Amino acid sequence: MIAIHKRNKRFEIQDIQSKIKYKGAILEEAMPDAGTATISQIYIATIQEVNNSTPVTGEEKQVYQLISLRPWEDNEPEPNSPINNLPTNTQLDIYNL
Repeated sequence: MIAIHKRNKRFEIQDIQSKIKYKGAILEEAMPDAGTATISQIYIATIQEVNNSTPVTGEEKQVYQLISLRPWEDNEPEPNSPINNLPTNTQLDIYNL
């Protein structure tokens, strides 16, 4: 976890393997867990990519929504393994550098 802003309901995370960073909005159902997240743990995050387009220009932009967040447990599969049959591009394991 790189950043959690509870008041603004915003997040920033980074994938462990690819080092890609994701920023976006925290959905209401993820707020209880996101609100207690710390930068010293590895997390399992489920995010959703949403394509937004600007009506005036027609430009498309990807935005991300944090759906769920929970600490990774030592007895779970290695980080970045698919969990609950989610596609690997939907399931991210994250941490703070």
